[in-house]
Parts: sequence; C-alpha cells; structure tokens
Amino acid sequence: MKVSVCMIVRNEADILEQAIQSTVGLADEVVILDTGSEDNTIDIAGALGAVTLINGDRMHKARSRNATMSVATGDWIVILDADEQIADPIGFRAFLEGTEARSVFIRLSYMDGDKPTLTFSQQRAWRRGAFEYKYRAHEVPIPTDGWGEIAYTD
Repeated sequence: MKVSVCMIVRNEADILEQAIQSTVGLADEVVILDTGSEDNTIDIAGALGAVTLINGDRMHKARSRNATMSVATGDWIVILDADEQIADPIGFRAFLEGTEARSVFIRLSYMDGDKPTLTFSQQRAWRRGAFEYKYRAHEVPIPTDGWGEIAYTD
C-alpha cells in the first residue's frame, strides 16, 4: 500500500517543514502545489523531498487540490494543510492498511499549546480516484462513484 499526502501552499516557509516532517511513517510521497508563494516555500518543499508543482490557482481551491491528487501515485490520498500536523503518522498508516473503507474521517483538533480547544471530524483520506474536490472556496470532497464504506479515526 502506498500513501500520498497532498497539500496546497502559499507563503508557508515558516511552518511547512513541521507539516512535512509529521508525515514521516505515513507518507510514501508528499505532493505540494504552490499557489503563488513569494518566499522560499517551494525550495523548502523540494529540499524535504516533496513532489513540487507550481502555478496553482489560489482563487479556486478545489481545482488546486484536484491538481495535487492527479499527480499523486498512492493507493490512499491524505489531505494536509501546511498549518497542520499528523499526531500519529505510523498509527494512521496502520489504520489505513487495516480498513476496507473507501474514505476516512479524521479527528482534527485546534490546539492551545498541548490542549485541544475545538475538535471535530473531517473527511481527509480516501482511496485514490474515489473523491474529487468541488467548489472554488470552502471546497468539499465529492464521491466520484458513490460514498462506499466510511471509517472514522482519531
């Protein structure tokens, strides 16, 4: 099983390394699409081994997210933002290896230091080709051929 973590970024030089490092143990590849950075975001991504794409459409997030997924080669697609970190990448990979689900809702938590302040579940992982993003802003994943089985994880 191969896992692709997909990200869209813009001017994330100060935080991108933490996000990418949090994928170690989960990701076989990280695919990043830059949407117009004016800092060294793309250089950092490349130095960390990410597949880097440029000229993403920052005004149409769905189009940009779909562009990363079209390049990804993994059996699973995991969506991550540059200001996020995966708390247990090895555990999440084990979860994906053991599930028959078509997509996974992951618990996300906004943190205040080491304490969660707001926690919710969001669909952030699915089998490659099973979902595409729709809508220019406030993009959401839409199934390409039915929802199938859904799983939830921490």
